[in-house]
Amino acid sequence: MRLAPSSQLVDSGPIDDAQFADLLSALGPFAMPPRLAVATSGGADSLALCLLAAQWVSSRSGSLTALTVDHGLRPEAMVEARKIGLWLRERRINHRILTWSGSKPTTGIQQAARQARYQLLSDWCRKNLVLHLLLGHQCDDQAETLLLRLSRGSGFDGLAAMPAIVEREGVRTLRPLLGAPHVALTTTLKHLGQPWFKDPSNEDHRFARVRMRQHQARTVVTSAALARSARVIGRARAARDAETSGFLATAVSIDWRGFCRLDRTRFADGDLDIVRRSLARVIGCIGGAEYPIRRARLARLLHAIRDRASFVALTLGGCHVIAEDIDYLLVCREAGRVTATAPLRPGATIYWDGRFTVALDTRISARGLRLAKLANHRWPGGSQSGAPTGLSLPHAVMQTLPAVFQGAKLVAVPHLGLYD
Repeated sequence: MRLAPSSQLVDSGPIDDAQFADLLSALGPFAMPPRLAVATSGGADSLALCLLAAQWVSSRSGSLTALTVDHGLRPEAMVEARKIGLWLRERRINHRILTWSGSKPTTGIQQAARQARYQLLSDWCRKNLVLHLLLGHQCDDQAETLLLRLSRGSGFDGLAAMPAIVEREGVRTLRPLLGAPHVALTTTLKHLGQPWFKDPSNEDHRFARVRMRQHQARTVVTSAALARSARVIGRARAARDAETSGFLATAVSIDWRGFCRLDRTRFADGDLDIVRRSLARVIGCIGGAEYPIRRARLARLLHAIRDRASFVALTLGGCHVIAEDIDYLLVCREAGRVTATAPLRPGATIYWDGRFTVALDTRISARGLRLAKLANHRWPGGSQSGAPTGLSLPHAVMQTLPAVFQGAKLVAVPHLGLYD
């Protein structure tokens, strides 16, 4: 779920406790006492956010943990991470270092590092039952995001730039500083007597965001003006999101086994923009994609529905779209795209295939269990694709169900109630 950015903007002076409380309260509610995590890189923005949030939490008898990710891309990164820990320990703030281990890609390193960072941060929050994760993106970041998306020809949703709230997989990510310029955060740290690190990648011209930042600094359009534009578009996007949610509630039936059915008549007759947004959400949900599918890729399916064209099936965004009859379309995961496999350990929770949360009971002692798609495996004594007699699901759905294997042996299909 994505909501519009906060409407509050602050000036370039230091941010005091009352101002920060106003910025954060706009993103609530929070449990009392609150438990927060803050992504803290050691740069001015995230470090200022950490200190402000620590004071806010302390005044409410809550707890806060600063999380620093070492991507393993710079030899000095771990030294800096430990220095951050020393700074925060002096202020009695809990600190944890999370490490991105394993091989690193040779291309698209910024995007891969970003994904790894969010995964590490979110995993820590889920494991430690922390609902709210705070990020230090600020007004200038928002302006750069808007300019980057303008340069790429983004549509309405993209021009709303970064939302203040993103809810995903049990973690609520908050950006309370979208109304604060970078200079206000450096001023805040100076006021508090806190040094910070400068990230050398912020000066690296190989990255589009760096080039855009330096270009924007030479224009007459201020970051505050661009952020205000993103905020206005964000409010409009939030209104359309609400309309889209209402339409989905009446036109889409979601099955707990990971597929859904669309009412073809409602999709054919509905508002074009709402229908397009709804299709993007459905494909993203069932397809397990991190980002919405691009508008151009929706064109074929949208045309078939709006023109009531006849088709048997098509694939899109990792989904298999099947015309069940004249009234309904079935949308399920494309079997060939389900490649995820993961070991299962007692007490552990994993997110599988972008669709399912899977937890293994601590009382299960079997070894060598792994999760993979059912595909064409058969349950002993069952009918096609493992379904017991009397249970009917479309074959395309059956193939993509999560199943538990021990070695090559099929030992459980939870969605079918089958257990060895």
